[in-house]
Amino acid sequence: MNKRVSIISDDCWSYFVHKELGLEHLTPFYDIKILPEDYLNLVKNFFMIDFDNIKYLGEGEETSDRSYYPKVLLDDSIILHPIHCFSFYEFKKKWLRRAERINFHNLVFKFTNHSGDAELDALFASLVPNDRKILYTERDLSNVQFDTTLVRTVRRWDKFEIDDQFKSNDSELIDFIHGDGTY
Repeated sequence: MNKRVSIISDDCWSYFVHKELGLEHLTPFYDIKILPEDYLNLVKNFFMIDFDNIKYLGEGEETSDRSYYPKVLLDDSIILHPIHCFSFYEFKKKWLRRAERINFHNLVFKFTNHSGDAELDALFASLVPNDRKILYTERDLSNVQFDTTLVRTVRRWDKFEIDDQFKSNDSELIDFIHGDGTY
């Protein structure tokens, strides 16, 4: 079991996985929402991004508790939505500390495609060909072969929550995250 994996997720999923599997938190990508276009840009350019280059863009959307989070620009091109953080200063401090821990030699990229757009599924699967990728989509892709992408089909988005994406009894997913097995 490899516990030194960095999960690069488009939402809070990596937090649940790290916590459930007892993995060391080697990623700044939790407590964050990243929209599909920005996330695909992040994945495509991941090894060229300056993770220390973050800027305040203004207030984000109102959250369920009627507060606002800061909207943040990463490396002048990727918008981050730190939905559980309420000040840019707090976010920046945590982000810089967490970004130093990224294990660039053992990455898992996770993307949830809520739109059902087939092009997004294919684009994500084609990016970063040597790293493991996990794709959640509403499309049944069981007959499509991907080199390093594990696909999970979601039947009902209205009943689908972040923590539903990871089940601790899903041995195939756990093996995939740890880099065990062939896919």
